[in-house]
Amino acid sequence: MRETIYILAGGQSTRMEYDKALLPWGKDTLLAERVSCFKAAKYEVKVLSSKAKHVDTRWHCIPDVYPHCGPVGAIDAALQEAQTDFLLFFPVDMPFIHPEGLRQLCDAAPDALISLFSIEEKPMMFPLRLHRCVAPEWRNLLMQNTRKLHDVVRAFHPIFVPGDALQKVNPYFFFNVNTPEQYQQALAWKNRPFV
Repeated sequence: MRETIYILAGGQSTRMEYDKALLPWGKDTLLAERVSCFKAAKYEVKVLSSKAKHVDTRWHCIPDVYPHCGPVGAIDAALQEAQTDFLLFFPVDMPFIHPEGLRQLCDAAPDALISLFSIEEKPMMFPLRLHRCVAPEWRNLLMQNTRKLHDVVRAFHPIFVPGDALQKVNPYFFFNVNTPEQYQQALAWKNRPFV
């Protein structure tokens, strides 16, 4: 694999009012299921979080170098320790992202410094694929107090890969679980054949 998977799990889960990474999912937590899914597909998987309760012997957990900077800070921490050329990011609250979909993103723009999907020409911030060479400029933007992921990604002139066909095959690929209601929806969809 040219890519390492990084799962962002350190968010505040404000709307959920419960740590999304620790939501029950099958026989384990949502975080553990996400790690297992991609390890089974032969990816190296790491977890981005500064929360002690996310540390587990089943995965490598990377804390923020600069706390309280949101996804931009978490991704910065990953870039600083990256061992593979490319890094793939998605948050733990996207339970229907699957290896085949990520492979489409990688294959569509194999050498792009930054690539992400778009749906009807609207950028989807995750999943996000980066080359580790962006690390110095990413850190520079973070130090300039650029904290919105959209703004940082745009600074690198990313490649947008149309994801409309992927969404037709798996309508839930880009679905986020942010609220208790969305969690219940996700549980209801979980065992459908196209997920």
